[in-house]
Amino acid sequence: MLMQELVLNHPEFLALLDAVHARRVVGIEPASLFPSHEETLRAALAQGNEALYKRGALERQGQGKYRLAPVFEHLARTIAYPEVAIILVRDVTKIGPQLFLHYTAHGQAVEHSFPTEHIHRLALLPDIPTMIERERYILALEERTTTGAALEMSEDDFRTLRALARHQPPERAEAFLARHGAQKAESATFIQALAHPTFTGSVAILRCGHETISDARSIFVLQSAGSAWSATQKVPGAPILSIQSTNASDMKYQMLQYYEELSHIV
Repeated sequence: MLMQELVLNHPEFLALLDAVHARRVVGIEPASLFPSHEETLRAALAQGNEALYKRGALERQGQGKYRLAPVFEHLARTIAYPEVAIILVRDVTKIGPQLFLHYTAHGQAVEHSFPTEHIHRLALLPDIPTMIERERYILALEERTTTGAALEMSEDDFRTLRALARHQPPERAEAFLARHGAQKAESATFIQALAHPTFTGSVAILRCGHETISDARSIFVLQSAGSAWSATQKVPGAPILSIQSTNASDMKYQMLQYYEELSHIV
């Protein structure tokens, strides 16, 4: 998958945002982004501006004033003011969580990830289909045959079930699932996945305005040695989950469907 990449240190990233008057980025806590102390912030911006100037990303417009070169301005505005933002977290057992952020505007997309703390990797994705395929790759679901198993339960019940599967004998979780109408065979597979996942992941797809979020869809996914499952809200905004057997193709379709809903693509 061909992507143009740019790696920035934190002062460079702050200077990139400052050039388009941005003070927040979807998916990043503001407190971890801009220093709260004004003097520290000014020093970081001065360092970042000088570094971006040396890269050719900034053009001097007078004493202490800079303007982003067009390509970098497009990059900065897509990150700071997206039409749709997507937050992916992949949590691999024994490795830990990894965060990937996707921002889209005018049919273009930028991937934002963090190779190490305070290092920002930005990658230009040429179009939306490439972005969705990249998300499928990040989630790393296998292309298994799905079983057709499907369940419904509240978000609170799902949290209870995960705790039972992890910390109690399987019979407790099986009895809990039976009360939700699950068959014994699918219960055993699902409980095994909850108790011993190879990875879990979450996807939040957000419709954005000017530094605001107006609508959202979310997907939780887990994969074990024998099966993969997804959980989505049956009705957006309502705490009732639809849980079903899934695979790479199903997840790719689901993410594309949600993206189209939130970006008004027909």
